Parts: sequence; C-alpha cells; structure tokens
Amino acid sequence: GYACLSWDKPGVGQSSGDWHHQTMTDRAEEVLAAVTYLKTRQEIDENRLGLIGFSQGGWVLALAASMSRDIRFIIPVSGAVDWVSQEKLVLKNMLEDQALSKEEIETALCFRDQTNGLLRQKASYDRYLDLIRTRAPQSFSGPVTRADWHFFKLNVHTCVTQSLPLVKCPVLALFGGNDAYVDVQKSMEVYESELRAAGNTDVTIRLFPRADHSMLQSRTKHFVHKGLPMVINVLKWELLGKDAFPPDYFSTITDWLDSPGRIRDL
Repeated sequence: GYACLSWDKPGVGQSSGDWHHQTMTDRAEEVLAAVTYLKTRQEIDENRLGLIGFSQGGWVLALAASMSRDIRFIIPVSGAVDWVSQEKLVLKNMLEDQALSKEEIETALCFRDQTNGLLRQKASYDRYLDLIRTRAPQSFSGPVTRADWHFFKLNVHTCVTQSLPLVKCPVLALFGGNDAYVDVQKSMEVYESELRAAGNTDVTIRLFPRADHSMLQSRTKHFVHKGLPMVINVLKWELLGKDAFPPDYFSTITDWLDSPGRIRDL
C-alpha cells in the first residue's frame, strides 16, 4: 500500500546537471521539490508523505524534515554524524585492512587532517596538489578528482546535529553492526540524544548486528563501494532479493509505519 518515488541525482543516468555542485541543502531542496510534486498526484495522500534515505541520505533527510512540516516521518539508514569524522573512520578502516602499522596509520590520519584543513579554508585544488607533492605519506593512494575536491569543499562542515534538533516527526534510524563506513555506536547515540533533547518522543533506533553499510547480511565488516565486493553485493540483490537482507529488516520498517498513530499531523 505504499508508493515510492526515487530518482537519479544530477548527472547520473538521464538526469541533467552535476551533483558535484550540490550542497546537502541543495539535495534537501530537491527532496522537497519531489514532495511538492507528490502532493499533486490524486492517488497520493499528501498527509502521509515520508522519506527513506541511505548513507549520505541521512544528512539530507534530517535537513529536509527540519525545513518542512509536510514530512510526516523519516527513515535514515546507515547515517553518519559528520563528514570529517566519517571520512577519517573510512580511511582508518581501509588502512587497517591493508595491514599497515599503527605508525603508518597515524601518519596517514594526520595527513588527512591537513587536507581537511584545506577543505575548511576553501583552498584551491592546486593547493591540495601542492600539499600532496610535499607532505603525502607513502600510504597515500592518490589525489581525488578536481570535481570531488569541489564537492568536498561544499560539504565538509556537514553534521547531522545541525538539523536533528529541528526534526519533530517520527524517526526510525536503522544501522548495521558490520558497517565499515560509519561509527555506528556514535551515530546511534547522537540520533537518540539529539532528538530526545529536542523533545521528539517518537524515536526508534534499530541495530541489525550482521548487516553492512548497504544493510545486506554480512558476517564481517567490508567496503562495498567498488571492486569485487560491490559486484558481489549487486549479485546478492539480483539473485536473493529480500533474502539478501536481515530477515526482519523489511518487517521492522512496515510494522513501524503501520503502528497506530505513527503518521500524524505535526
């Protein structure tokens, strides 16, 4: 009984534009434009519109819900707290996978602090390349693209705590225990504390211990955004369908949504 609207971000598929030029606010406004469109559809109940978003979508959902009372619920999945700490965690986990020494990992993380400093200063891409030429450690895997650098500059200050205190609608936050991209315990604590402190009493936090960042079943932490792991995950989706996810993943969402009084006027 639910309708779902999803779309490609700018520059992906047949969408025009370039997502590298978007801030999280731009993405939230894009979501609200979709909500406005849905309100014109006769088969859609405009009083029961909500959002589900994955990974980076967690920032976008919270921001969109803080900007509009048309959003009656949000379901962030695998959401991080802030941009900088998430990127450092990903780097640390990747280097540990490569069996680097503690000293090498610490050196790499210190270098990441330097590049983050340039991002906060809105430094040019050429300054970033100069830093790499003079300071990059041996473990450095190579520069990001000019387009990515621009996107990172636009969003380096992103933090979910900027918008969570303004979210008054029901929230179901889902996390996987084997997520290699997000500090799951920190995210769970922040979602709980920020929303409760702001007076939001309809907050549900759920951990699926054997799920990865994509919420697929996994016995170990692993990276799923490229290479063979990404291919394996795509095959899981194609071959196993719902069975690729934890057994109670979908029922958790539908049972929560179907709870009496869950979707209400704000």
